[in-house]
Amino acid sequence: MTKMNHLHSQEIIWRIIFIILCYSRSTMCMALDGKDITKIKEKLLSGYDKDVIPTDNNQPLNVTVSVNINDMVPLEKASMHFSIDCHFGLKWRDPRLKYNATKNVTYIPFDHNFFTQIWTPDIYFTKSKAGFRHALPQPNVMVSLLPDGTVLSEQRVSVSSFCPMEMRFYPFDIQECTANVESYSYNRDYLRLYWRKERNADSTNGDELYITEFNQVEISLSQTSVDYSQYGVYSRLALTVKLYRNLALYILRDFFPCILIVMLSWVGFWINYGSTPARVALGITTVLTVVTLTNNVRSNSPEASSFRSLDYYMLFCNLFVFAALVEYALVGMTDPKSRKRQKLTKENLPNGGMNGSRAQVEAYMNEAYIGNNKVNANSNGVVHKRASPAQLLQEQRGPVKKEAHIIDKVARVLFPVLFAILNIVYFTFHRLHPDTVD
Repeated sequence: MTKMNHLHSQEIIWRIIFIILCYSRSTMCMALDGKDITKIKEKLLSGYDKDVIPTDNNQPLNVTVSVNINDMVPLEKASMHFSIDCHFGLKWRDPRLKYNATKNVTYIPFDHNFFTQIWTPDIYFTKSKAGFRHALPQPNVMVSLLPDGTVLSEQRVSVSSFCPMEMRFYPFDIQECTANVESYSYNRDYLRLYWRKERNADSTNGDELYITEFNQVEISLSQTSVDYSQYGVYSRLALTVKLYRNLALYILRDFFPCILIVMLSWVGFWINYGSTPARVALGITTVLTVVTLTNNVRSNSPEASSFRSLDYYMLFCNLFVFAALVEYALVGMTDPKSRKRQKLTKENLPNGGMNGSRAQVEAYMNEAYIGNNKVNANSNGVVHKRASPAQLLQEQRGPVKKEAHIIDKVARVLFPVLFAILNIVYFTFHRLHPDTVD
């Protein structure tokens, strides 16, 4: 019996210690009973007018704002828009919502229904085109009420906003998109906005954001005022997102293939200029390939009202492969042996060699050689064979393996040097320009 009393006394002592610790530190014991919350809520909302701003002593209401971005997608092809998915938080103090807690509680949590029963700041995004509050499976709204009447609210929203992106240096561009937050009805005399510093510490870190085609994101917060004439001066908060495009992606996807195609067009300078089919086929193929690549790049790039940096580069690549094709045309026009072939044909063939197929022309020349000029003996009896006109024509038509045209020799050096200078100037300019990525 004594032993049982001793155990009972120890249990009472531990319970007392546990209660003391709960009331002093443990948050597990700070939760109010549901009946207590109901009583406090009914008392607070009794005679409460949610349409009136809770100003105190004729002083403007201070509202702090926080934005914690979850995801962001620059919608470049959708008329310069970008979308943000974030947790949008507000904090303000409403003296009408003060309460005396029966227990040592730090706050009372409520859901979205309570949010609609109290006064809330009419905050909106000034440049937004569309937006919605997430409601899956229930509205993503949280409200916390502190004993002194301070209200903490947080809700998950998605906003599509306008962003005037400058594409002049694409794909070396750095884009800045700004989302402005204001009160729609209350100017600075009634309501002032501030960034909630302790909540926005993680919001300004864009390292965790994954945005397609951008490898670096910088987020900055600022606040200012804007004058709306007769409506007065309004507080404005600005969230600026600075996007650095991933240049390595474009070099491997767009620039490098284009450079290889231009270099491929130079192969014709080392092909014998008598091999007309090979050189013409190579020239036309490279021209068509660059044109196709240019159209591909343009269709997969964001829209712009003017020429972009990548467009200029593609234009020069088109000019280089086209110039390589024109170079062979100049080689053919200035080939002296080609003139000899034409002269030989006109002098030895009927009708100036203008009629008949190639086989007919050669047959005629061989028959004329066999019938009239088979051999020619001199006074010493030595026989000298004369080459037939067809053989002469074939020799003139065949490739000259040991000689290269002077234009080809110059093009072998001139084209690579000019293209190298173009690339050096182009990439150096964009690397040194302050408005482009490094």
